[in-house]
Amino acid sequence: MKRSIIYLVISVMVLLASCSKEDSISLQSDSGKLVSIDSEESYTPRELASAIANSTFSKLAGFGGSASGMITESTLRQLEDKARYPLDTLYAHREGVPLLFYKRSWHIESYTFKYLSVSSTGSPVILSGRVTMPMNDYDAPHQVNSLSLCSHPMEINAGVPSNSLQPNAVRALFNSAVIEPDYQGYGANFGSVYPGLSFLTLGRQMMDCAKAAIEVMREHGVTLASDYYSTAWGYSAGAPASIGLARYYDEYATSADRELLRLKAVSTSCGDYLVDEMLLYFDKDLSYNAALSRFIMPMLLAVPRSTLGGYEVKDFMPSWAMQTKVEYEGMSYTLYDAMSRGMFDVVLEAYSDRQLKDILAEDMCTDDGHLDFNNLKTLAFINALHKLSDWGDWMPSMHIYMTHGRGDDRMPYEQARLFYAMKAASGKMHFKDLKNPVTSLLMGETHAALCTTMMIAPLKYEDPAKVFEMAN
Repeated sequence: MKRSIIYLVISVMVLLASCSKEDSISLQSDSGKLVSIDSEESYTPRELASAIANSTFSKLAGFGGSASGMITESTLRQLEDKARYPLDTLYAHREGVPLLFYKRSWHIESYTFKYLSVSSTGSPVILSGRVTMPMNDYDAPHQVNSLSLCSHPMEINAGVPSNSLQPNAVRALFNSAVIEPDYQGYGANFGSVYPGLSFLTLGRQMMDCAKAAIEVMREHGVTLASDYYSTAWGYSAGAPASIGLARYYDEYATSADRELLRLKAVSTSCGDYLVDEMLLYFDKDLSYNAALSRFIMPMLLAVPRSTLGGYEVKDFMPSWAMQTKVEYEGMSYTLYDAMSRGMFDVVLEAYSDRQLKDILAEDMCTDDGHLDFNNLKTLAFINALHKLSDWGDWMPSMHIYMTHGRGDDRMPYEQARLFYAMKAASGKMHFKDLKNPVTSLLMGETHAALCTTMMIAPLKYEDPAKVFEMAN
């Protein structure tokens, strides 16, 4: 209690401060400190499977109701058995065949917490996260073998980890502590700036979340094995976040933080790695309306003011967005104010299914709806986006396993291939075209189907290399 009060006082002080983008990367003092533990949940392996089946992800992915058996009664039942008996042969266990002589010796506990970090605008901020971990049923310390850092699609991250468990949490049955950060401006977080395009800062926030989660673990008697390691898993918007973690780990983390995290590998699926290239693909194929509504608007907030070529953020917005009023918790805001305050659910609803010419300022597009490359404002905007996703000369030190599908209707496949090619000289990059006949049949060959394929895959395999090998 005393610690929580101290850090809440510190947080109020630091939230009044500001610093440059460069300062935000080097600031190390209080970053990653645990502020508070907010909630606690306990599950048996079967209860964990049921909670995940009823999670936000499962419902959005179409696995609610009778279809939830695809997760709970097949894949998760096998994992439940593995938790009971750590023998690979039990993967052959069939549904409905009882396991005899079973005595449960451990369970799963999940905690939500707040911690100190640095925002995507360069200011200290309080963020939220969840850690799910195995615990002994008897009074003795439990030791985990690994840390799994998971970053999810924007569609479900409003409830991750604040509202419900997600599929990756089941990997606690592999004796791994599963760490899931909320994006800034979502869930229980303070702050209002969309960070999905500030990849390096978002990677820093994931590092800080892991540091705080380890403190939560220690407070509850969970320790790390001497040879433990970490893996990062990212899906959709979470994909560049996880690679941002890899870059931060390589280039900016202290030696103490690198030794604490021990990042071994990164697995990503269907991400947005090069936002300027995405804009050009959106211009070439105007059918990417869903992506436009979800990404062009947050791009406007994420652009650093120093790279705008003398323009203001509002200069890139259409006149209707500056005038349209929306209601939020009894208050009336323009879309610009709502976006600036982090009311992304309201903004995305207002911008859904709009064409490129309706999302950017009127003079940035031609009459046929495409970008006007003769307009200086359009060129300034593209240049600013390029600086946002400039990965520099960094080459990863750990293996990065990328999957993406040609049928992705939200994140252009070509920009993922281009990012892979940019970093392939490291010898650490791996890329696979993704297509799963089961999810394609249920959901179509869409972004959601492709992400679902990879979000379910780690339920059977813990190692990113194995998941990559078995993809499709």
